[in-house]
Amino acid sequence: MTLRDAIPNAPAAASPPGDTREASLSQLARLEALFEAVPLAAAVFDEELRLVRANRRYSELTQLAERVAIGRSVYDAFPNALADLTEQIDLALRGDGAAGIRVPFHLTGGQRIVEVTFTAMPTGFGATGLLFLGADVSEREELREKLGRSVAQLESVFDVIPDSVRVFDAEGRITRTNSQAHRDHPAAPQTLRELWQADRPRTLDGTALFMHEHPTARALRGET
Repeated sequence: MTLRDAIPNAPAAASPPGDTREASLSQLARLEALFEAVPLAAAVFDEELRLVRANRRYSELTQLAERVAIGRSVYDAFPNALADLTEQIDLALRGDGAAGIRVPFHLTGGQRIVEVTFTAMPTGFGATGLLFLGADVSEREELREKLGRSVAQLESVFDVIPDSVRVFDAEGRITRTNSQAHRDHPAAPQTLRELWQADRPRTLDGTALFMHEHPTARALRGET
């Protein structure tokens, strides 16, 4: 079934003459090629919420052959989704914009995480159907999990360093402090000024440093 056929209530256009007809057919052919080429699972549902058009990636995602999928209700068109999609479908039908969530799908090769989006789509004569788009984000989710584990490991290392360690933002506010720094300054200074007031650092010969001479202040200015 073509994209033109997927809009069953669209008014039939008069056959355009000559070059106009060829241009229209060429445009439809490009749309068909685009529908198949996009790196997304895509499916079109008519005003009765029956599947009327789907690309190859949809078939791969749902593991439904096109002859089996065509005509299915949107509520039955994702049999291997490991989450209920009813709420997202209903949100889209109410016109609340594109409704997207990340959903695990069970496939023969294992589980995949798919970012699922439903959006309302006019089908002609004021009727509304749905457009489904699904993007496989499994690698992104795996990377996010690995990054989370790495951050947790770095957090642990940061906290057990036997020296006072603080992280400052560009304005001189303290954004992170390790355990030793908490022990050295129980009052928990929140800014470089408060830390300077608590420490009153001096040079080796005993000369008190002004705040702008504090080593951290110099580092924030890019000085060594």
